[in-house]
Amino acid sequence: MSEKPFKTIDDQIKILKDRNLIILNETAAKKTLQDYGYYEIINGYKYPFLKDSSNDDIGYKPLATFEHIFELYQLDSNIRSSVMSAIEIFENSFKQSLAYNISKYISDDFSVYSNKENYSPGDINQYGKSDRDFLLKKLNNVQALDIEPYKHYRTKYNNVPPWILVKGLSLGSSMYLFSLLKDKNIKEAVIGRMMGFDPSIISGLDDLFKIKQVFSDSLTLILDYRNLAAHGGRVYNHRSDKHQISVYSPLLYASSISRTKFKNGYSRSSINALLLCLAIMENNDPYTHLFTWLKVWIAQYIKKYPDDASYLKESMEIGNLDIADMK
Repeated sequence: MSEKPFKTIDDQIKILKDRNLIILNETAAKKTLQDYGYYEIINGYKYPFLKDSSNDDIGYKPLATFEHIFELYQLDSNIRSSVMSAIEIFENSFKQSLAYNISKYISDDFSVYSNKENYSPGDINQYGKSDRDFLLKKLNNVQALDIEPYKHYRTKYNNVPPWILVKGLSLGSSMYLFSLLKDKNIKEAVIGRMMGFDPSIISGLDDLFKIKQVFSDSLTLILDYRNLAAHGGRVYNHRSDKHQISVYSPLLYASSISRTKFKNGYSRSSINALLLCLAIMENNDPYTHLFTWLKVWIAQYIKKYPDDASYLKESMEIGNLDIADMK
């Protein structure tokens, strides 16, 4: 028998009531559970409202309401959508930088820029297949797609140039392509275009500002948030031990976050860390988009629940959004 047997909507309401959760409008709550799901709302967002976050059976805090939990769910849903749209802007910018520099420094001819000599092998699996093997297979699969614009370019020009091919790559595959580029000068050209640096000075500044590692970490964190948001994960208080900023850089943290706070884990993988990563890019549109909409969504939420301001500030590590001014 399943450890979590099926429960009807009425069963779900009873469970919540038995745990002392206040339901202000039971009819509306039933409709909400039907439309959005108990697991998505309650299991995803109950923790700040429980007396003991490790034990549901102890029940909810006094005055905790179903409606309040659902508002937090909706806040996160709005933030998730804004994260996705901001990262889509970043993705286009990154792909264009990648395609431009591959075309400039290698070739715009597919048979040339897809040559394995342009890429490092990367890791090799137990079957002898390298990261490069998988990358080149992906590139060949995209250029051979029987849909537009790939078919048009193959038919008319007998070639799929980089700026067309990258349209068929996921953000993860595009980052994979960047990471395996063998020529460090091309990588630095991509970084320079993305971050607004003259590529020729990047190596000279790297000891102080850790530019290359910061850019690499930023890509990893941005992809982590993209995948989290795309799969409906909880975003507002997200942390990741695997995908985080690994080095302290004045470029990223300036004077706002000390080395001590950084060493203690502050703003290394939170949504504020994502903001900081977007803020250092030459194209400021992704940062501006996310920053602006975060302020809108948070302001709407704390207008209803002003006592949650400190909790959100701590959960999101967003001291730079001036939550106190949004009430």
